[in-house]
Amino acid sequence: DLLMQLLLAAASAAESHSEKPTKKIAVGDTVRILDDINRVRELQSGHGEWVDAMAACLGKTGKVVHLDYDGDVKVLVQGDLWTFNPMCFTSSSGLSRRK
Repeated sequence: DLLMQLLLAAASAAESHSEKPTKKIAVGDTVRILDDINRVRELQSGHGEWVDAMAACLGKTGKVVHLDYDGDVKVLVQGDLWTFNPMCFTSSSGLSRRK
């Protein structure tokens, strides 16, 4: 959906000072959360915010289950559902799309 792509791009650019995800994220994708706690805390501002319990997710993989209208990504990690800024995922691990 073009509108969703535009909303995701605008939200990412506004919240991360012109940084953009290296790949488009879609429901069903497997993503790896950054392992840098300070970076994730910073990126979470305005994206569901940081919760100390999120530290258990750092460096882990999860499944994208929902994309919010404002660009946030809901990810299921080890049985828990978390809301992340789309910039909180590593590009080095890549994203895999479930077929």
